[in-house]
Amino acid sequence: MTAESAAGTSVDTSANVDENRPNPEAEAAESLLTQLADRDETMLEMARLAVTRHEQLQVSADARRILSERRKESNKLLGTLKGEYRVTHKPEILAVDQPVLDSLNGGGVGEFDRLFIAIAARRNAEDAQIIDRALPHLTPKLREMLTAMREERSSEAKVLRERSPRASAR
Repeated sequence: MTAESAAGTSVDTSANVDENRPNPEAEAAESLLTQLADRDETMLEMARLAVTRHEQLQVSADARRILSERRKESNKLLGTLKGEYRVTHKPEILAVDQPVLDSLNGGGVGEFDRLFIAIAARRNAEDAQIIDRALPHLTPKLREMLTAMREERSSEAKVLRERSPRASAR
């Protein structure tokens, strides 16, 4: 687009228009990465609850592994947000996820183990589905990173489902 300046010369403003125009692909990627980082924060808090309980839980080893793996994944998500999209995000536990943590806090030892496994399996499967739906709309670099993450989450969900009390009762 060309506009006349006050001095009577032509000025090309099309570069500014394109620069300011929202990029739907980038916005979708930012939203996805933010959502996953927030979901990771809930899983990290679940794992922290398990690790800090005084009782010996069956899920203690799972919780320590989840803490380690999710911290790395969350850092990767946040690093991508910052590096690729220039967005700084502080992950938070969303209000919709608070009842999950409350249910874990209220459970006794056996109940905590059962709930932890069921919730972790479900959330990993949901994460894999969220990523799967988004993959076609992502850049190749982001698609590669999130495909690996989806595979990890699917595998983790499967392992946890196999460990659930319902699976062992079959």
